[in-house]
This record gives sequence, C-alpha cells and structure tokens, in this order.
Amino acid sequence: MADSTGDQRIEGVGADAQGQPVLLGAACGACGTRIFPAAGVCPHCMSEAMAIEAMPRRGRLYSFSIVHTGPRKWPRPMSVGYVDLENGVRVFSQLRGRPRIDAAVELGIDTVAQGTDGPERGFVFTMLEG
Repeated sequence: MADSTGDQRIEGVGADAQGQPVLLGAACGACGTRIFPAAGVCPHCMSEAMAIEAMPRRGRLYSFSIVHTGPRKWPRPMSVGYVDLENGVRVFSQLRGRPRIDAAVELGIDTVAQGTDGPERGFVFTMLEG
C-alpha cells in the first residue's frame, strides 16, 4: 500500500499536511513523556494514556558510527546514529551525507537495504548544510 508520497508504507512513518514524512511517536497524557516508536504504555510512569503524535522532522545528530560489516542487503559502509529531535526524543537511524556531531538533520525516506524483492525503503536523517 502506498502513502501520500507514493512510497511503500513504512511502519512508524506518516505524512504531514504538505505530504512530507513524519515519524509517528506517542505522548503520555499523564506525565508528558514523548517516545518513538509509539507504545501503548509510558516507559516513564507506566500510564496507558498514550496518544499518537507526529514527531518533529528536524533535530541534531547526537552520535554516529560508520558500519563496515553487516547483512549482504545493507549498504556498506553505512552511517548510523542517534538523532535528538526538537522535542527531546532520541531516534536511531541510518544517516545520509557526511555525519558531524551536533549537525542539523532532517527526516526523509530513502532506500535502506537491497532485499531479494528489490529496494527496501525506510526513514533516514540527512545532514543539513550550515
């Protein structure tokens, strides 16, 4: 099934009003904790008052690594890292561009692996210039 951007549906990803990808996390109605991926129980206070919430598309690169080994379907070398979103949620993702600690990044959709049935798409964060 394709979403509004024409991409295959990717778990945990939706689209905003402009058709841009957004991560679908959750916010706790009891304590305000925000998480990605979404879960039915808050990891902070154990409340079940969780509501789906679109995460910010931008953040800053907290940490990264360059991976040189892995399953055959993964690109190598591959940059992966933790991104701190503008709302404080930390997300692990593949990265695009030359990673730099504290670099501004933006969410996108790209090929993350080459499966037996063709390209596998997923969310990635791309370094922003500046």
